[in-house]
Amino acid sequence: MTLLHLARLAAQEAGLDFTRYPESSPDYQAFRAFTSASPDVILDVGANDGGFARQCRRFGFQADIESFEPGSQAFARLAAKAARDPRWNAYRLGLGDRSGELTLHVASNAGASSSVLAMLPAHQEAAPEALFVSEETVNVTRLDEWFDVRRGPWERVALKIDTQGFERQVLDGAGQLIDENVVSIQLELSLVPLYEGSWLWDEAAAWLMVRDFRLVGMTPGFSDPATGRLLQFDGVFTRGAA
Repeated sequence: MTLLHLARLAAQEAGLDFTRYPESSPDYQAFRAFTSASPDVILDVGANDGGFARQCRRFGFQADIESFEPGSQAFARLAAKAARDPRWNAYRLGLGDRSGELTLHVASNAGASSSVLAMLPAHQEAAPEALFVSEETVNVTRLDEWFDVRRGPWERVALKIDTQGFERQVLDGAGQLIDENVVSIQLELSLVPLYEGSWLWDEAAAWLMVRDFRLVGMTPGFSDPATGRLLQFDGVFTRGAA
């Protein structure tokens, strides 16, 4: 989740609403596109403390939400919030292209920028408050393996991925789930390299277009405060969109 999204959620939870009409909010428009195919479940990968899931509930999504967060401190906050919602489950688990263990670099901004990838100078310089401060070993599995074991009565899946540069590995680990069940995907996308080895927005868009997903929504995210240059945005892709 971007720093902008975190700020919006914090303001809303404090009782402040800067968008008088929700339908004019970029977040709400992205939500409408993300859920336009009426998914049975949202798979919330890289959930941090559950801000995205809470936002979906506020916007009216009532079906199942399955949230994944490998970081211990962020997961503790996530689990406490999910426990109050009978259709929201939380897993202390990372997702990738293979099962095993990885080292998670924990960021100082409440874990919002934590990643298994090294943070590059462009990110460090634009957001010094998000530097890595510790490490922990986390469990990781493939999404298709998890889905085969856990699978509920879900045929139409909306997949949100916010994993700080690790999005490609999550998609690769989804396997046939992408072709058989996923109807929409929301990804955090970078315009410049921010994490070592991560792909950029155009590579992600090309990967998805080959699989019949088209970009239908965007919300701005992380910018360089010195220049105003946009560094990240969230893109919403739906299957078969004209």
